[in-house]
Amino acid sequence: MQAYKQTILLFTAIVCFYCVDYQSYAQELLVPLNENSILKKNLGTKKANKKLKAAELVELPFFDDFADSYYYPKQKLWTDSFAFINDSYPDLPPSIGAATLDAIDEKGEFYPSAGYEMSFVADYLSSQPINLNYPGNQTIYLSFYYQAQGLGDNPEEKDSLILEFYEPDAETWNTVWKKEGTTNHYFEQEIFHINESKYLKEGFRFRFKNLASLSANNVPSRVGNVDHWHIDYILLDKDRNSSDLTHHDIAFVKPITSFLNDYQSMPWKHFLVNPASELKSNIEVSYKNNDNIDRLVERIDFVFIDNTSNLINDTLHGGSSDMIPDLIINYTAPYSYPFVTNLRYILTGL
Repeated sequence: MQAYKQTILLFTAIVCFYCVDYQSYAQELLVPLNENSILKKNLGTKKANKKLKAAELVELPFFDDFADSYYYPKQKLWTDSFAFINDSYPDLPPSIGAATLDAIDEKGEFYPSAGYEMSFVADYLSSQPINLNYPGNQTIYLSFYYQAQGLGDNPEEKDSLILEFYEPDAETWNTVWKKEGTTNHYFEQEIFHINESKYLKEGFRFRFKNLASLSANNVPSRVGNVDHWHIDYILLDKDRNSSDLTHHDIAFVKPITSFLNDYQSMPWKHFLVNPASELKSNIEVSYKNNDNIDRLVERIDFVFIDNTSNLINDTLHGGSSDMIPDLIINYTAPYSYPFVTNLRYILTGL
């Protein structure tokens, strides 16, 4: 297992409090966001990604765990940018990072077709053309993990997650799987045998799409992003079977939380009033054994990096862990680091 290196970022952040005041309501209401500010901020990233050209055909294995993507799917594997790649909406994914399908487009805004209590096709996650020219091969399987709701909003029964296969010769998409909306549950894994001749061609593709619907309450300020589905660990490959559901991997399942006791970030001048009272005493990290055998984690390293170069980098060496299959370890370790700089920045934990 590679050492985990965490960079401490210094930047300005603003905390905002929102409340709703309607004449017909006598209390404050907590409402979901009606946009994705991260996507709106990173539209430039999407435009830059469009310049990246995918290979003419993607060769097997096709794999993505979304652990090294940011905001938008990798263009070398995916043709569209509707899914939101993130580590904040899924609840204990197989590995940190997942593709989230919801009611908001790649610009971070509601789809024009969105309607109240009316299902509409929202996000797509569509693969690049794949070389599946293996006539007669009986060992090709596609597997993936999925979760409804997670740490977001649960899709209703009519708000489905759908998987489709592309038939190159007929140039048509065929629905092969559909999951109706439900409340939060752990990630579940599905596997599909791809052995029909109409799919074993050059140019085979697969895609996920979701049906979403906005809240019945049509007061615009109370309508937020809804119907979250999360997808992770997508693997399409040959030489597999229907029982090939094990991933020989130990992976982080949560991002490191803030080093602050009560906030995600705070103004630097406020922090300096009493740094000791603002900081947590422990580093916290969660990781999981996705294998079907016991695995030994010999050590974990945390590296503190001062971006201003005013301090020497410091390293905390964690202990070892003997992990049985599917075990999640919530690891905590005390640390001592001054978090002092001569520049006027804002300290934020990750």
